[in-house]
Amino acid sequence: MKLNRFQQSRRSLTILSLMVMVMAIVLLIVPLTLAQSAPANLPRSARIQLITGQGKVRVQRVNPPQTLFARQGTEINRGDLISPDSGVQVSILCPNGLQRSVKGVTGLGKVCPVWKTDASRGNQDADTAGGLDHSIPYLITPRHTLLLSAKPRLQWNPVPGASQYTVEVIGPNGTQWATQTKDTQITYAGKPLEPGVAYSLVVTSDSGRSSQADKTPDGTPVKALDFRLLRPAEATAVQAITSKLLQPNPNDEATVLMLASYYGDYSLPSEAIAAYGLSQDTDQTYSLSADAIETLQAQLKQGKQSPLLSRTLGDLYWQTGLLRLAGEAYTKAIAQVQTPEDLEEWTLAYYGLGKVSVTLGEPQQTLQCLTQARMGFLFLGNPAKAKALQRQIEQLKPAAGHSLNR
Repeated sequence: MKLNRFQQSRRSLTILSLMVMVMAIVLLIVPLTLAQSAPANLPRSARIQLITGQGKVRVQRVNPPQTLFARQGTEINRGDLISPDSGVQVSILCPNGLQRSVKGVTGLGKVCPVWKTDASRGNQDADTAGGLDHSIPYLITPRHTLLLSAKPRLQWNPVPGASQYTVEVIGPNGTQWATQTKDTQITYAGKPLEPGVAYSLVVTSDSGRSSQADKTPDGTPVKALDFRLLRPAEATAVQAITSKLLQPNPNDEATVLMLASYYGDYSLPSEAIAAYGLSQDTDQTYSLSADAIETLQAQLKQGKQSPLLSRTLGDLYWQTGLLRLAGEAYTKAIAQVQTPEDLEEWTLAYYGLGKVSVTLGEPQQTLQCLTQARMGFLFLGNPAKAKALQRQIEQLKPAAGHSLNR
């Protein structure tokens, strides 16, 4: 009897020990698993992927409150109301990659019920505002950005008369890779970048002009053009979302725009910011902007043009401090407007061009752009934004008049 009790006691201790070991292993593994599979935010908006039938599609926005005619690629936000004419069917690409059809008046929340998102980024670090001097090979990508690929494409401004460029990627221990090329873009072919580490790119033309000569409008050197590769944990989460977005129809305008906006709005998980050597404040200006720009550039190279693509590219150039390229993209978007469905893009492009003009210290150009943008917001039924712009216009008038009299 005593032996049986002793054996039972030993068995209980053995089982208890095993349970403790299992719990210890679980406690070690679970945080690691969560860190490796932490989900990234979904895109903040849905997109109209296709409109079929004869008639119009109206979208009533909630934030900001305004009404517009929609087209393929039009951004649809949570809370927006979609109103297709009778006989018109709308295909919606949801933030989780699923496609849904709408035939009658419907709130987007019923069409795409799954949302996990942050607000739009688009913040510009003032130290990056440059890209104005045609005579230097200023950096285009990567420029103040996070990256998905350890072998990124490096792109810079073509210098008139230059026939060769020296390209250097600099890491914490000095030059990590250097090469020469006759092109104005090249794929990095050095030692794979280390995740989370800050790198910089320096390009020098054979005429002696360097990307380091890039200056802000007030003449101070452009700074903070570093780039950092995502760690596997964050990159895996991003790629899981992008694969869902690309699966249905990877080359149509709505998919490309959603992917570019997702990259441009991307933010690091708050618990990962310190691992990249960033603070809560500096993190606000870093996104996957280089991947976003390349996504739109690839679409445009295929000959697919629209004011939506051009205006979105302008926003990304603005976000990374490429003032001249942003202005050119906004101007192109305005020139591409053809139908009432493009009114929102026309308005946003003029608004973006106004921001560029303010930064460049051009009050007369700013006044013209904001006047056009104000008119657009009025037609869209957004009097609050129009009123805010009117106040800004009144403040600009004395400076614009002064510039005319000089």
